[in-house]
Amino acid sequence: MGKLWVMLGQKTQAREFFEKTIDLDPKSELAYFQSGLILRSEGKLRHAEQMFLKALDLDPNNPKVYNNLGVCLLEQERFQQAVVYLNKALQIDPEHIEARYNLAMSLWGLGKTEEAIGQYYHVLQLKPKWAKAVKTMSILIFWPPLTLKPAVLQRHWK
Repeated sequence: MGKLWVMLGQKTQAREFFEKTIDLDPKSELAYFQSGLILRSEGKLRHAEQMFLKALDLDPNNPKVYNNLGVCLLEQERFQQAVVYLNKALQIDPEHIEARYNLAMSLWGLGKTEEAIGQYYHVLQLKPKWAKAVKTMSILIFWPPLTLKPAVLQRHWK
């Protein structure tokens, strides 16, 4: 039901549904994960981060949760922490394309340009025509003095 509220754009109802689900079943990894997604979409990154961490306590092998936690940290420009969680997502699922893309963004944020390019290259091997990765890699390669921060691009190219 909560996912239906999300699909209908009813974030308040969805958030309330998942909060009630957590009250009734505090071991519902899905409810914590979905709450985190909603909170992240509302820009409540610290609260979303806590929801993702609780979801990981319940299921430490879910690459989607690691990826979304990494994105929360990336959007807060906490790049080093983001790298840790994104690498965990990739340990579980090496072909998780979004996690690899977000890892590249985090590495770029840390000033590790060559490593970031390597990750974008890997993304493009998995999905050669993914426009978001092509654009970001082009910016990184062809406009090195560009001062756009990766977190800014992350927010605008979802």
